[in-house]
Amino acid sequence: MSKSLHIGMVSCYFPPSIGGVQGHIAEISAELQRRGYEIKGLTTVTETSSIDDSMEITRITAPRTLKRTVPIPQPLRMIEVVRAARRLSRTCDLIHVHSSKRMFTVIAELVAELSSTPIVLTVHGGGIVDLPDLSTHRRIPHNVNRWLLLRLADVVVSTCPYFTDIATRYIPRSKIRSIPNGIDTDFFTPIPADRSNLDVLDSLGPDANVLLSVNMIKRVKGMQYVVQALPEVLEAYPDTHYVIVGDGTWKTVLEDIAEERGVRDHLHFAGAVFDEEVVREYLRAADMALIPSSGESTSISTLEAMATECPVVATPVGGIDDLLGDNERGRVAELFPRGSYMRKGPKTLPPEKITMLADQIEWVLNNPEEADRMAQVGREYVLDNYAWPVIVDQLEDVYAELTP
Repeated sequence: MSKSLHIGMVSCYFPPSIGGVQGHIAEISAELQRRGYEIKGLTTVTETSSIDDSMEITRITAPRTLKRTVPIPQPLRMIEVVRAARRLSRTCDLIHVHSSKRMFTVIAELVAELSSTPIVLTVHGGGIVDLPDLSTHRRIPHNVNRWLLLRLADVVVSTCPYFTDIATRYIPRSKIRSIPNGIDTDFFTPIPADRSNLDVLDSLGPDANVLLSVNMIKRVKGMQYVVQALPEVLEAYPDTHYVIVGDGTWKTVLEDIAEERGVRDHLHFAGAVFDEEVVREYLRAADMALIPSSGESTSISTLEAMATECPVVATPVGGIDDLLGDNERGRVAELFPRGSYMRKGPKTLPPEKITMLADQIEWVLNNPEEADRMAQVGREYVLDNYAWPVIVDQLEDVYAELTP
């Protein structure tokens, strides 16, 4: 296809803010630019960053609601969004929207539709997932927002099977393309790390068994289940420690559970780390990476661990099921049904589920050579299927469908 296409990236999540969607946009934009595409951006993230040096980005203030109880946007801000979206649609061959729960992205799609500009919608979760806990007056706008996001798009890119299932309620399966999130496999590589360079790990000593989670500390990430499993693991491996790189509202809950279970001295918080080089060093230095979530899409944390050949123990939810296979690329702790997505997992699980998680952790510690071979197979799988050039190849095919 022609390399002179102009692509407009639209998202409420954009660098320099941190997150999976932000990283996704930065990586695919950079790869598309290397292939000759002109990329423009439209976002409600007002802070600038180095990405502004490589593309033209319009940053506007998000329309806030007039009332806390009913989500009615401010009219003047709405007009600003419409004008910015119209300028983008008129100067781009295709608009690529990244889903969110905010009306901003729906407005951008509506304007593109009126301008007869093709629309690709990548579903990351925001604005798409079921939210049964919402009150009625908030659930209705959420469902309308979801319906419009999906119906207005010419092609919907789903990043995991759960999102595909949701999308098929509203649009034909023929409009959906399954393209996962990707990872920089040239950056996340399996080079041995020196634990003494990381303060938290250095304090544990060189022989400690390090269980690692790199993620926001919130309910859906399931870290509470690891804390609950620690007593069983410690019976077999007393010098085992659970290290969490990240921060969030669920931290005090984890601390309370650890106190109740008598394992507080084996739970450690490294805090939020925004330097990817430091994250990579933690993954290289850990004995295993734990992703016990109740809901994930492709799971960037799992991909990063697999790319660094850090053995993975994870739940088979969302897109993680495809990543791990049947224990050949990572150990599966089936705390939740395969391919499922639960936005708010339970605070605790039945004892047999906790034992299942402990057993998988102990398998990695019991079988280091087999775990290393499993991790090597995992990296090869990531290289073949999740490197950014592979992902962008698939996106180019979608763009070609809409811009013949």
